[in-house]
Amino acid sequence: MDNTKACSHDENRRKVCGPCGTKISFGKKKPNKFLINEKYETLIKKFINKDYDLNNEKYPLSICRTCYLTLFDASNNIFTRPFPDMPDYNSLVLPKSTRTSMDSCNCYVCLTGRYKGHEKVVKGKGCKQNFETKIDTTNGLYGSSNIDKLAKKDSQKKEKTNIQICKKCLQEIGKGKKHSCDNIQGNALKIIEKLPDVKQEIVASTIIRTKIDSEDDINRHIKNKKIELSTKGSKMRVVVNPNEKKDITFSEERLDNLRVNLGLSSNKMKSIANFLRSNVGRKSVPVDYKKHMSEKSKLLQDIYKKDKYFFDCDDAKKEERPVVYANAEELFDAVIMERKLEGNVCVKAMADGGRGFFKISLSIFQENSDGDDFNYDDLTIHDKNQRSLYSEGGSASKKAKLMSVKRVILLCIVPKIKETYENVKLLFDITKINNIPFKFVSDLKLMLIINGQQTASAMFPCPYCFVSLNDLKENKTSGQEDVLYNQCSSNADNFESNVIKLKSYGDLRNDYEQFNLAGGNKKNSKEFHSTINLPLFTGSDDITVLEKCVIPELHVLMGFVNHLFWKGLVPLLGKDKAFIWPKKLKLISKNYHGDCFEGNACRKLLKEAHKLNDPEIYETVGYLKIIPFTNAFVIMNKVVDCSFTSGKVGPELNVHLDKLNKALIALHEIEDISVTLKVHVLKTHIMECLQFIKHNDGLGYWSEQSGESLHREFSQTWERYKINTIEDELYLEKLFTAVVEFSSLNA
Repeated sequence: MDNTKACSHDENRRKVCGPCGTKISFGKKKPNKFLINEKYETLIKKFINKDYDLNNEKYPLSICRTCYLTLFDASNNIFTRPFPDMPDYNSLVLPKSTRTSMDSCNCYVCLTGRYKGHEKVVKGKGCKQNFETKIDTTNGLYGSSNIDKLAKKDSQKKEKTNIQICKKCLQEIGKGKKHSCDNIQGNALKIIEKLPDVKQEIVASTIIRTKIDSEDDINRHIKNKKIELSTKGSKMRVVVNPNEKKDITFSEERLDNLRVNLGLSSNKMKSIANFLRSNVGRKSVPVDYKKHMSEKSKLLQDIYKKDKYFFDCDDAKKEERPVVYANAEELFDAVIMERKLEGNVCVKAMADGGRGFFKISLSIFQENSDGDDFNYDDLTIHDKNQRSLYSEGGSASKKAKLMSVKRVILLCIVPKIKETYENVKLLFDITKINNIPFKFVSDLKLMLIINGQQTASAMFPCPYCFVSLNDLKENKTSGQEDVLYNQCSSNADNFESNVIKLKSYGDLRNDYEQFNLAGGNKKNSKEFHSTINLPLFTGSDDITVLEKCVIPELHVLMGFVNHLFWKGLVPLLGKDKAFIWPKKLKLISKNYHGDCFEGNACRKLLKEAHKLNDPEIYETVGYLKIIPFTNAFVIMNKVVDCSFTSGKVGPELNVHLDKLNKALIALHEIEDISVTLKVHVLKTHIMECLQFIKHNDGLGYWSEQSGESLHREFSQTWERYKINTIEDELYLEKLFTAVVEFSSLNA
């Protein structure tokens, strides 16, 4: 193109913004980047001018950055930027193009395209386009006009803000201005009146601040400060930063959360409601909150049932016991409806005995979520990942996460029974738990019972694979890389060929059938992989035990730490020397089934494993003897961080498990530390178990921790209704009331 020649009309259409009609500043970008595409043509028609048409030669073809961002925000329902006023391009009369016509076009589009410079927007806050473009005969209405450039707009006169002041009388000094130096006070007031409003406010606030600083210590965060200012008459009293009185109201949901989180009874909650009304205001507590509490406590009353059945109790006796239970399907549907869960829902079933009761419970939560269904609509808006604010009542008024023990639902409960196959089978039958999809988690003892297997001291102790007890003790199990993932197996005659194979429910059912055909003698159970009962879980034969029963990460953690401490460090160092380490961390052991450290204590020991390298601890045996234990604890801490989390599985888990296996082999060879069932499950099946958990989540979501904590949590409710004698006629009724209230508040 000849640069000395004026651009044609089509070329100028590419230099002008269609929506606002201004010349575009291309900068270093290519002009083609500013052309209007079909998407933005549609947006222009929708929000600015429905007649806009790229095929009409009267309309420009490009769009400026400001109009582009305005339409982009509008397409996402964001309307913080005002839409520009589009010039009336339809009024243009373009010159007729002939073969001999060589004159350039002088329409508005061409004049703007040839204009040297760009329209200046009047300064102001925001992105406001505070100018209008009108097309008339003076700026290119007709293409045949003789005008060859746009007329300059009249510049806006700015008000004078800087003035000269007389140092003596403080009056304005200027050409033709007279002032008197006698009335300084009056002159100062006149000067302040001439200042802009913002400047006057700054003067007033400065005077008030000086007054405050002269009376008290300098404090830039004064609130509710009262001062007096002189006037021509009585003094003016001013309050600086007064405390605003806000109407405080506590919603029913927040009060319910407070009740559940603090374990309060109905009577205590009524007392709190009365206290709030009398001290905060009558409207601080919703009307009829007492009625709401009563209805909330009985939300699931129609679902639960109460009855008496015969169970295996102490001394191998069958005794009648009261049972409170619910149909699993009905309970599941009721909780889903109450929590308003949608899409894929996960169910974690837990079973355990403690504090005089055997319980089966459910944890119901949304798949691939953090388990948080808290509603922030009635609180100050802030990031939900932050800690609860003081103004919101702290964490006590926040609804607990769905995986928390505060949201666990009881499926059934029986007092004082043994954990036997027949007892659990009866509870599975009356609750019909197999009618809902779930993953199961419990301690390994109960897991073996439910799957129809013998105890952990049997020939085949692992619930997940076919490892024999002898191979387990000799640390002959295969590593992670050797595990076969075929999900269904035949009845194998050779024990060694099955060491690396996962058990499926088809295997368990087949072993049980063969066991029955052989006479059902428990002495011969080792020939059938220690399977003596039909597994209680229903489902297809190709489902593996590891897929249905999640590894109990809490028990595995405790088993690892306690085994290395009590069977390794204590014999090596002596109890007094070995206890220097936990005593420095202010940890103590509990006497449940012998001395052991609880979950939190085990976790802290792993985190502080480096403190085991203390000369005071190993002075009698030497530093080299303590190194294998320190390495094992340090590596185990990394494994826990990677896999026992509620977040995503760590990428280096394979590396840490390999190092842990080598550390355990070293302990076995040097210190003769045996491999227990829990240690075997840890180093052999963790990776396999995680593959059956979706979204690369860790074992934290499926931890049995909430089931273990359920004993203490339910005991707080039971204490309010407790009857010590099971034979009492009111015992079952009181137990029913406690279970209904506990689960209803947790729903």
